[in-house]
Amino acid sequence: MNKKYQNLLEDVISVKPSEALLNEITQDLITEGFYCLDGALDKKTLTEFKYEIETLINEKGQRYFSLINPYKNIKSKFNLLDKSKNLKGFLFELAKLGSKNKYSKSEILNVLRVVAGGKTNSQSLKFHYDATIITILIPLVIPKGSPEESGHFLAFKNLRRLRNNALLNF
Repeated sequence: MNKKYQNLLEDVISVKPSEALLNEITQDLITEGFYCLDGALDKKTLTEFKYEIETLINEKGQRYFSLINPYKNIKSKFNLLDKSKNLKGFLFELAKLGSKNKYSKSEILNVLRVVAGGKTNSQSLKFHYDATIITILIPLVIPKGSPEESGHFLAFKNLRRLRNNALLNF
């Protein structure tokens, strides 16, 4: 088999959404407000994503910017997320477990958020993640340095009742 196409046949999310794992995640979401699934993204893909981010920073400059639905761009490495059956399995199964409605037909919104450069402190904490039923965050590049200066991801518990309407959920 041609190596160029071999990676496309493999799922970039290396962890499958088993019933036991989905139940564990759901329980942590209920009690803790979030769940961390370490090592879910394959390392080769993570490297490709980092390279694409570096390319974007070179094009756009050292500043804050975001891209909406980069995974739908067939020229982007992020398109591998759109092809991931495991990712979609996690999203849809967790949404069904956490809600009375079935969300199998809901659109997946994908946002690439880049906070780069010297004047990004004003942007770093201005992002609200829980406007939808399930949010998956994949930290791709975290610069070296102290947690206060490096862009480490901070998550604050927000235990609240789930609403069946995305607008009310927001």
